[in-house]
Amino acid sequence: MRRHQIGLLGFFAGVGVGCDRVNKGEAEAIFEASLLVSTEICNEAIVALETGEGWNVEEADEGWTLEQTLTEGSTWNGIVMVSGTGDFSEDSEDLDLTISLANVDVDGLVMDGIIVFGMSVSTTPSTGAFTMLETVTGDLSVSGEARGEADLDYSITVIYDPDTGAAVAMDGEVAEYDVEELREIEGEIVGE
Repeated sequence: MRRHQIGLLGFFAGVGVGCDRVNKGEAEAIFEASLLVSTEICNEAIVALETGEGWNVEEADEGWTLEQTLTEGSTWNGIVMVSGTGDFSEDSEDLDLTISLANVDVDGLVMDGIIVFGMSVSTTPSTGAFTMLETVTGDLSVSGEARGEADLDYSITVIYDPDTGAAVAMDGEVAEYDVEELREIEGEIVGE
């Protein structure tokens, strides 16, 4: 009987050691951290494109190209290399960024990998209404507060009307968990 128990323990230990899948709580932490980092970098990229300061920004055929290496933000530290394109007009903003993360720590969750972040905003200048679509895809390896591998493939849509407020919809997955199940965001504008 003892040999059977040892064999069973060895089997479960082996399954645990070889398993890189994150659990639901870890997926939620990865969702929050990836969104925090990408949104903060997006906001910095928008400022750089609008001012031409702080980042390497060059005019392109349509819009601008930009790149920058960052070592810390207000919610994270580590090494982030960003490259991408952006195009702004009076009633629209489009931004596509490739964000390479190396030892990026967000409250004890350390991320390595690539995030591809897209943002498209259509506005009605006369009313202040807008529709914003953010897309996040990528592959991350995480350690610290979560351990394993996580594929990112989600989008967040915000529709804002000054008279009725904001409506937020999320779709997609983080590490095979539905983002709507990972986090409830009611009436909050994501990315502010």
